[in-house]
Amino acid sequence: MSGQDGSQAPTTRSAGPSWRRGDSAREVRRRIRETGEGFTHHLFVSYARKPDAPRAERLRSRLQRIGRRWWERRQMRIFLDVSSIPVSPSLREEIHSGLRGAAGLVVLGCPESASSRWVTEEVRWWWRHRPTPPMIVLTGGEIGWDDAAGDFDWARTTALSRAGFGGRYPETPLWVDLRETDEPTGRGSDGAVTRVTRGLRRRLRDRRRIDRAGVTVAAALLGLDRDVLAGYERRRQRRQLGLAATAALLVVALTVTSTLLGQAARQARESARQEARGQTAERLVRAARVGGTPTDLSLLLHAAAYQMAPGRQAHTLWQAAAGRPGLRRVLRMPDGVTVDTVGAVTFSPDGRWLAAATSLTSGTGRTGSRAAVVLVWPASGEGAGTTVRVPGPAVAATAVAFSPDSGFLAVGDSGGAVHLLAVPPDPIRQPMAVHATLAAPAAADGEVDRLSFATDGRRIAVSYAGGVTRVWNRTGAGRPVSFTGRRTVFAPRGGTLATIASAQRVVIRRADTLAVQVDVELADTVDLDYRADGRQLALTVASGPDGIWLADVTGGRPRAVSGTAPGLVLAFGADGTIVHDSGALVTGAGAPGSRVDWRVPEISAESVAFRPDGAGYAVAGHWRDRSLSGGVLLWDTTGTGVPGISTESGTADRTGQAGTGDAATANPDAAVADTGGQVALVDSRTGRRAGPALRPGVPAPSTLVLSADRRRLAGLNGRRISVWSTRDGSVRDSYLPVPTPPDPGADDGWLSSRLSFSPDGGRLAAVGPDGQVVVVDTAGTGLTTVATPDTSGPARTVAFGPDGRVLAVATDVDIQLWDTTRWRRAAVLTPGAGADDASGAVALAFAGTGTLLATDGRRLTRWDLDQRRGQPLPSWELGGARLLRLAVGTAAGVLAATTDRGTVVLWDLDSGRPVEAVLRAPVPVVSLTFDAEGTVLVAAGPTVSRWRFAPDKVVEWICDVVQRNLDAAEWRAFGTGSRPRTCPGFPLR
Repeated sequence: MSGQDGSQAPTTRSAGPSWRRGDSAREVRRRIRETGEGFTHHLFVSYARKPDAPRAERLRSRLQRIGRRWWERRQMRIFLDVSSIPVSPSLREEIHSGLRGAAGLVVLGCPESASSRWVTEEVRWWWRHRPTPPMIVLTGGEIGWDDAAGDFDWARTTALSRAGFGGRYPETPLWVDLRETDEPTGRGSDGAVTRVTRGLRRRLRDRRRIDRAGVTVAAALLGLDRDVLAGYERRRQRRQLGLAATAALLVVALTVTSTLLGQAARQARESARQEARGQTAERLVRAARVGGTPTDLSLLLHAAAYQMAPGRQAHTLWQAAAGRPGLRRVLRMPDGVTVDTVGAVTFSPDGRWLAAATSLTSGTGRTGSRAAVVLVWPASGEGAGTTVRVPGPAVAATAVAFSPDSGFLAVGDSGGAVHLLAVPPDPIRQPMAVHATLAAPAAADGEVDRLSFATDGRRIAVSYAGGVTRVWNRTGAGRPVSFTGRRTVFAPRGGTLATIASAQRVVIRRADTLAVQVDVELADTVDLDYRADGRQLALTVASGPDGIWLADVTGGRPRAVSGTAPGLVLAFGADGTIVHDSGALVTGAGAPGSRVDWRVPEISAESVAFRPDGAGYAVAGHWRDRSLSGGVLLWDTTGTGVPGISTESGTADRTGQAGTGDAATANPDAAVADTGGQVALVDSRTGRRAGPALRPGVPAPSTLVLSADRRRLAGLNGRRISVWSTRDGSVRDSYLPVPTPPDPGADDGWLSSRLSFSPDGGRLAAVGPDGQVVVVDTAGTGLTTVATPDTSGPARTVAFGPDGRVLAVATDVDIQLWDTTRWRRAAVLTPGAGADDASGAVALAFAGTGTLLATDGRRLTRWDLDQRRGQPLPSWELGGARLLRLAVGTAAGVLAATTDRGTVVLWDLDSGRPVEAVLRAPVPVVSLTFDAEGTVLVAAGPTVSRWRFAPDKVVEWICDVVQRNLDAAEWRAFGTGSRPRTCPGFPLR
């Protein structure tokens, strides 16, 4: 404490033996313990709540920390009325109790406490009952002492009450000054930062004053030297701050370490999760590719594999779709049942419904039973359809046919009976009633093999497996007309009926009299069908070089459809299209220009049927997975596109001089075309001109190439090179060295590969007519020759690597790799290094920095540049066509190649296998390229064609085709982890 002169205050008790810095902390705690012996509190704080309540709280908190170890709450016990007085009816008694239990009294003096009745009463009680005077802490007002009177100068003293302190001190008392010192407030225009800084400084000063006051009061109470106690407190605080800082650092270090370890663990878990998902995806793909896997299951497994590992399985996804052009629907079985082999399928003539004949097995083992059923779907194949039970004891429905008016459905069963069912307006929701039943007159007839209504719907031809055909009245009245023959069918028009009378003979009869009209000799005939006009028959044979034959109903020798294979069933569409169980789809059968396309047989077909409009057909039978479970597929005859590869074509406008002429180059956003020397930039999506007109530089250039950044276009004619700026249309010219006589066997089809820009567009490699390679700098104002690599022989084509550090040059005998940083030959790839034929390459393409693809027009070779080894890839059957251009789509995992016949064929980059998809492009295709992402393929020729490889669209197509998700049993058999919801629009079962 300090008095008016600021001298050191004497303690209220004997200080005892002097101890300084060397005394231990135990001495302070011992003094605190001894002082509090016999008392409930060490100090009683008397104050006026307004304005000293905050100061009292801070002073109490500071006193409680003196001598406290870091794990303790407090050492000294302080009585403060706000926190120490319980709820009591007598406040005075509680205050007196607190005073009795306190070892010392400290008074916060200020004008408000001087006028406070409670503070004055507390001080007076202390004087009456304790010998030690109260300790004074000045918080406001003034304290003055009158030496002459030996008392406070009450004219100046405003912080103490005269009733409590008057005449109590024999000499000048000492006190602690806690009053705030004035600080210049500065101008009113001070910024927010200045005001915040001033407030922080004020709080810091206030804290220091509270610290000094607390130490001073505690030293007086405990009988210790103030400086010694203050030093001890500073050391204790530093130790605790050090411990706190160390703990904080440890916490931060542990937090950082745990965060890093957590991130590493999460990354490891995510990596393991991705690896597990990748392995699951590979397992799903392997299961999907097993021969005989049902189509819907195979497609769903591919889609689920893509969802598990999109980066790895995108190409396998669209490959699965690419092999199924035209597939429209895999029909869902009603109520999720599994049926046996579907023996027959047919569309209603009004085009609304599709019916299939089969059997349903229920139960297992000896208790299992089979029942004949007919499945009915909407003709579009949407939904699960319905099951119609066939009356009678037969175990299977074997044939089915709609009447011409679609009002009746005839169903033949394995017992030889034929049931006529009345077709309601909605057979999916309404039951079919039995209209009549035609019983087989002889057991030897066997099961019903085929049903066919006459054009008037009054008669029905029933073919039996025993080789007999019976023509019944639809009502069942009268006896049927019988003759030898099977697979009998009425002509839609023309009044005839055809039947297979024997393995060597087809008989055409009059529909009204059933008299024989024409005999057709054809060995091993197993099925037949009429064209919609009734004037022609399509026949299929079980053996021989050609599987499909055409016969006129008026007679004459049947004609073979070349390029087809033997089979068992077929159907003849309204527009002359024939579908065959071998997978052949014959378009324009019997007419000039007919074409045979092949679709992979997804099912062991027992029956095929065309929609009435001929735009699609159904194939029914059983899956090839040995389970003999039945299935029905719907196909579009016009479906020549590849699912997941959308066509975005734009036709160039020749009248606007934007049409492609002798040379063109493609890029994802634009194509460059030549029309008799005029070069123009064309938007590849619309075919319209885009950008400035380019001044003629090379008349009729034989080669054009566009830089990756689309800023430069280069053209070559003979030995003259022109480079255009696509921004302003300006052109710069240069000349190759004077050529030696060119190779007379040079093929102009190779010329578009004689120019190649580096990835940054700053260099251009060109091959002259004599095979000389020249590299020019295109970044400057002129075209400066950078290098003329000595290839020791005429070059045929060039290609820069993806990083621009390698230039591949193909000659007649090898492929040379040149280091573009030093322009020296880095490696030579020759046929002896492992490839069948690396010489004479007409096109080169890099697939990353370590793989080079080359073709000589007939074969395709993939080179590993690290091992210097080449691997021939499986080849397409090109039918004499030659490969001319190569392009690599890394994101889609695809290698595309054009032929001189206007087709684009594809290979899977990972496996090197050809993809069963052929894209139609304009003839001739003079340039081919993928975009930077490797998902858009652009071909330029007379028109510009674009194809987008979109795996997400493949998933949408798969969901539209299969109309379901993988069920729980399928996922347990092939997958691990949680089952994906591949098709959001369909439930998980």
